[in-house]
Amino acid sequence: MKEKGIKKFYKQKGETPLVAISRFREQFPEFRDEKLSYIGRLDPMAEGVFLVLIGEENKNREQYLGLDKEYEAEILFGAITDSLDILGVVENHPLSGSSAKWGFNLAEEPLSGVEQTISSFVGDFEFEYPAYSSKTVAGKPLWLWAREGRINEIEIPKRKSTIYNIEILDFYEREKDKLHKRIFDDLSFVSGDFRQEEIKKSWQDFFGNSDKEVFQILKIKVKCGTGTYIRSLAKEIGKKLNMPTMALSIKRTKIF
Repeated sequence: MKEKGIKKFYKQKGETPLVAISRFREQFPEFRDEKLSYIGRLDPMAEGVFLVLIGEENKNREQYLGLDKEYEAEILFGAITDSLDILGVVENHPLSGSSAKWGFNLAEEPLSGVEQTISSFVGDFEFEYPAYSSKTVAGKPLWLWAREGRINEIEIPKRKSTIYNIEILDFYEREKDKLHKRIFDDLSFVSGDFRQEEIKKSWQDFFGNSDKEVFQILKIKVKCGTGTYIRSLAKEIGKKLNMPTMALSIKRTKIF
């Protein structure tokens, strides 16, 4: 790597990659007139490290596309959205907002069953792309199909992923009112048109109708290959535990 041709840069929560690139130009005015591109796309609600290619280094872009990555993520139990993170409309689910017994009782066995489930994801897998992602199908991105209400008209493609290791970092509970405030605080970082008003209303309705006073949150560290969607992993973990789950937060800590 050429020292002046590539830099690691931290994308903040709520930013799109293009906004982060604009901030990079302001922070490093010596590169203001250079051609810039990024490696390692991050969703608006995700934060963390990505690579900025500068000037002539853009000609070597292909050599950076397959880099492995490491994430820390929080998985929220008891809710799921159409985007699989908090920047989405909360979906109705037979277990969401209900006191019905889940397939796995987190309160009685907080880690043993979860550890076993998580370890089963180490290896090679095929995950569906999230409906709200930039993957193109029939000439337009999946997120546009979803926003038009036509996602059921197409077959959502799958992406091969490799997960090298998953480690549980923490398991804790959060009261409903505190979780409500945290989600709305995080949504306030997002600018642009991301259905914010519709999303906020769905969260408002969810918390207003939920009889759950405490929610469980699992924090994990994931080392994985390129193209792994942590949002999809959060959903799949819940499917194996027979409960709704989603990504409450995603932070990329390393790109190798």
